[in-house]
Amino acid sequence: MTLVIGSIRKVVPEFQPPVGTPVWARLAGPAMLRDQMQQAGFRQVEVTTSTRSLKIESPQTFWADFTSSAPPLAYLFQQLGPDRTAAIGRVYMESLVAASGDGIPTLRAEACRGIGRV
Repeated sequence: MTLVIGSIRKVVPEFQPPVGTPVWARLAGPAMLRDQMQQAGFRQVEVTTSTRSLKIESPQTFWADFTSSAPPLAYLFQQLGPDRTAAIGRVYMESLVAASGDGIPTLRAEACRGIGRV
């Protein structure tokens, strides 16, 4: 998301991202998930973490999928319009490829799964 926000700001300098932690990041990390589950009344909470990597063979295809991957993103890019979204995509893809050592960007994602008893 850092590259996305940076790319948007290069194309739309007046863009102001939402203030506050996005909903999807409010349970970021195993400790936060464990604490929230315990506060909700779960006992014997176990949290496991999985990490996956995604090699992006086609940044263009990735960008096209990304702009419609979640309702908030789809809404944002709809508001920005097709010309600015395409320009943001070009900046994003250039940044993504530049950040990779071999020209094939790899994104890492970490997911936490919590299981507890009530």
